[in-house]
Amino acid sequence: MTLLAGPIDTRVSPTKVNELAQSHPIEWFAGNLITTVPLRDTWR
Repeated sequence: MTLLAGPIDTRVSPTKVNELAQSHPIEWFAGNLITTVPLRDTWR
C-alpha cells in the first residue's frame, strides 16, 4: 500500500495547537515549558 498526501497548510484550518504557537513568542515557550530534571538520588 502506498499513501500519498500533499503538504498540509495549517494556516488554512489552524488547530488549537497552532493558535497557541502563534499567540506566544518563542521566549514564552522557553521560560514556561522547558525545565531541568533533578539529579538522581545516589545515596542508595
